Amino acid sequence: MAERVSPLRVVHVASEMAPFCKVGGLADAVRGLSEAQAQAGSDVTVFLPAYRHLLRGPLERLPLGPTVFTHGNDERRQHLYRLPHAPAGVRVLLLSDGEAFDRDGIYAPTDSGSGYADDADRWAVFCRGVLETLPRIDLRPDVIHAHDHAAALVPVMLRRIPRGGGFLAGVRTVLTIHNLAHQGLADPGLLDRTGLGREEFHPGGDLEFWGRVNVLKTGIIDADVVTTVSQRYAAEIRSSPEFGCGLEGVLAGRGTGLRGIRNGLDTRIWDPARDEHLASGFDAEHPGARVENRNALLRETGLEDRPGMMVAGMVTRLADQKGIDLLRAAAERLLERPLALVIIGSGDPGYVEFLDDLARRYPGRVSYTSGFNEPRAHRIYGGADVFLMPSRFEPCGIAQLIALRYGAIPVARNTGGLGETLSQVSSDGAEGTAFLFDDYTSEAFIDAVDRALELRRRDDTWERVRDRCMREVFTWDQPVAEYDKFYREIIAGPGVAG
Repeated sequence: MAERVSPLRVVHVASEMAPFCKVGGLADAVRGLSEAQAQAGSDVTVFLPAYRHLLRGPLERLPLGPTVFTHGNDERRQHLYRLPHAPAGVRVLLLSDGEAFDRDGIYAPTDSGSGYADDADRWAVFCRGVLETLPRIDLRPDVIHAHDHAAALVPVMLRRIPRGGGFLAGVRTVLTIHNLAHQGLADPGLLDRTGLGREEFHPGGDLEFWGRVNVLKTGIIDADVVTTVSQRYAAEIRSSPEFGCGLEGVLAGRGTGLRGIRNGLDTRIWDPARDEHLASGFDAEHPGARVENRNALLRETGLEDRPGMMVAGMVTRLADQKGIDLLRAAAERLLERPLALVIIGSGDPGYVEFLDDLARRYPGRVSYTSGFNEPRAHRIYGGADVFLMPSRFEPCGIAQLIALRYGAIPVARNTGGLGETLSQVSSDGAEGTAFLFDDYTSEAFIDAVDRALELRRRDDTWERVRDRCMREVFTWDQPVAEYDKFYREIIAGPGVAG
């Protein structure tokens, strides 16, 4: 008889979780992972900041007095709330801190291109609040799983500042890097305000980075295990200055303590057969209705349907990471081809201006929607012929997973999670799920689009490639099993954090 494995108690600490507070793929990953873990039998709690817009919605304030602590010279008083409409089996708790989170925007003022001036302190009091709250609600997890720089001080504080009367002693910590480019740089005064002290603030010290504090660096050093969201990206960031963002040496120093586990896709939300936003449902077994969605997308966006036209979609943040500079450099040449562009995105004001101008100059060929439109995003996935992802780097990517399932064949750079989840379409179309390119140049990007255009002219071959794409399904089952395995490994081992 097989030995019974006891369920794990996991606490996630994050700045985003779909659909409650979402800026990018982090929100989808936290939602997908936590819900899948709960379905697999773990006891799962997610801590989020109580942003202004969340406090306006339905909440359950827990019968607990405020959590009180000092940060610098300030007394913080944080109240605890519970979201009543959380994913099945997941407990979602909000920590309110009016000074830190009662403002517009999660990371920056609305329509601003830069973050809040006190960002480091905002995330520091959130991390401290989580650790102070856990003993008060008698929640001692087996693992605290922190996500990105906003939560990276959790393993640091847990290791370096004993608290809770030993309640959290022995709790293991995991830090997942969803995007290494965002590191949480701060002035050295943050160490004084948090009580971490400056003993390690010197060149080469754990808490110093070119004269500043790098919150993500300290989390990488102090967490029991560091993960990122694909094996390919884990290899890239530890071995290459191009991807390591100055931390490649620190990451390489973690050895086997750095692992890559790709994200999954919530196939109940992203299901073209039951997607209420589509004109007509379809799937790999019944792909015929997809043409109705293509036609509906063209009508909705005012794009022309000329003979041989290939519709290319993008749903993206407008940032250098996403290769928008390549698109800008290639746009005029791409539009000399039988290609129509339909794009949704927000971000860099310069890129917004570029796309607005492109749509004005090419009516019927370019459609651009600023901001985010969830229903139209679904219709782009379900109606575009190809999906463009010319990313400079991509830790995992969720858009290509959705595009595959919805039959929009990716045109993507062969990097990070894109290279891990996609394979090159052969010239005869017999193999592969994407048109990939290696060099980060507009010429390489255009060549990949041209390969797609060439294959698009061969209807039967194109349909076979699309059918193969739609049968590629990346669920959360495998990632959850991998997380469960190494959670148990670090629980059984000596650990880094004490």
